[in-house]
Amino acid sequence: MKLRSGEIYYPRANDTAIMASLDQAVSDPGIVIVYGPGGSGKTALIEQWKQRDHKVVRPDEIIHVYLSDKTPEYRSSTHMIYDRTIEAIDQHHPPAYVPMRKKDIDKEPISRFGKKNLESLRQKVRQKVEENFIRVIVLDNVQYATRQAIITAIFQLGCTGGDQEMKRTFILVGQEEKKWLNWMLDNESIKKFILDVYEMGPLSLDEYKPAIRYLRDEGLKAIVPDNELTAEVNQELGKLVEATEGNWASLTRLLRLMDQEMKPQPDDSRRHITLEVLSRVRQRVRMSSR
Repeated sequence: MKLRSGEIYYPRANDTAIMASLDQAVSDPGIVIVYGPGGSGKTALIEQWKQRDHKVVRPDEIIHVYLSDKTPEYRSSTHMIYDRTIEAIDQHHPPAYVPMRKKDIDKEPISRFGKKNLESLRQKVRQKVEENFIRVIVLDNVQYATRQAIITAIFQLGCTGGDQEMKRTFILVGQEEKKWLNWMLDNESIKKFILDVYEMGPLSLDEYKPAIRYLRDEGLKAIVPDNELTAEVNQELGKLVEATEGNWASLTRLLRLMDQEMKPQPDDSRRHITLEVLSRVRQRVRMSSR
């Protein structure tokens, strides 16, 4: 579990089934879909799965491609998927040369992503996927991609030649606002490759208390000191947690702020959650929500 960087993970009831399905997909190429509302912990789950001891795939054979809403440097979703797939591969397998930095790419005119260059980009990303023996491609935030871009990525990067047989695993992670899930399940060319579909939701009321205890003990490595202010501290902490409304992203953001505000103890023991810490955290939460 990481607080200052990376995703914060909390084991939930159906995680075992999802991870087992992902493990199976690695050895049986196809598509696994993980979807749910924003802040339900989808990316954290995938990050945790990637760290597992896989028997048939190495960590450097898995790439995680993060998509985003439309940005000026990309003319289409296909451009974005191809370009960010190359970036994800280069993070695992740095090239011998020094690649053009992202900020320099942003300064170039959008015309560099013209129709002719899209074809050369397609050839480049397919070459990199093959040369680096990539076996699992995670496309995260697929709600930001168009239907055609998803189809193109799956068939260009995931299939063999004329027989259109899947030879890689695609893990599609996304929200449900744009109805992309129903479209995929109804699409004849795609649904034959779908192995499993899992839905994730926000933390339930029953999960709240054990989740907070787990994250406090295992992530923050902190305690509420046992003194005359204990009840008041617990009450204030409870209010901050309730304000997240079961949204995993909001909860992890709260934990990161607490992590940053708590001071280390001289004897290297567990840090203390105090009223002063919670006051500073509340102030930062208010500032960030303006």
